[in-house]
Amino acid sequence: MHVRFWVIALMAIEAIAFSGGAEPPSTQPTTASVDDGQGLVIEQMVTTKMPGMNAPPQHSTIYVQGKRMRIDMDKLVSSIALEDGAVFTLTHPLKTYYQPSKSDMKEEDENVKAAGLVSKVDAKATGERGRINGFDVEAYVFERDVFGQHLDYKVWLAKDFPEAEHVRAIQEAFAKGNPYAQMGSNMLPANLPKDLIVRFEVGMPRGGQTISEVTSIKFAIVEDSKFVLPKEYKLQKMPNTPAGP
Repeated sequence: MHVRFWVIALMAIEAIAFSGGAEPPSTQPTTASVDDGQGLVIEQMVTTKMPGMNAPPQHSTIYVQGKRMRIDMDKLVSSIALEDGAVFTLTHPLKTYYQPSKSDMKEEDENVKAAGLVSKVDAKATGERGRINGFDVEAYVFERDVFGQHLDYKVWLAKDFPEAEHVRAIQEAFAKGNPYAQMGSNMLPANLPKDLIVRFEVGMPRGGQTISEVTSIKFAIVEDSKFVLPKEYKLQKMPNTPAGP
């Protein structure tokens, strides 16, 4: 496996959360539509805790515009997914980029399946409700064995919030138009409601835990330059793999 694209897909789960699952409930009406050319800018914080070690929080910004997506991770690493299925990983301190071949992507897809990341599981509502970063949320849980380890997932969903319908339209358009989006959406239970994932918790063996949390979400027209490789960046054969959850 040359690079852990499933990690990047998992980190971007908020961007593609509406690509599968049950039909969404009715939401407050909105005058905006996906045809107005707007995209999404999602601010996210990821924290990882392991026995004897607590990694510093990692800030990520996810940009979704049409059928394209970009993830910036602490200004060190970026990942770009284009509508034709091309994926690039940029390492900014080195001014290099990596582009996997079709065989690399096929190998990664096979590894994801073999690891159990897309095994069929059902999510269950816990009845818990709360408020996270301004969103009214409710919790769902599911379990999965990944790489031979048992993982416990807890997902906090926001059903009704201002402009929910517009957010849903943008995310669904991306999920349907970008092949890369399917990798992340397949990691979610098919029966999980089609709502915004505000908080995504993964409980690991021996008390480890990764938490991905949306801190803000806004509409914006994302400039094309966000999805273009910098001219001064050079191709590298082996990527520097970003730290994942």
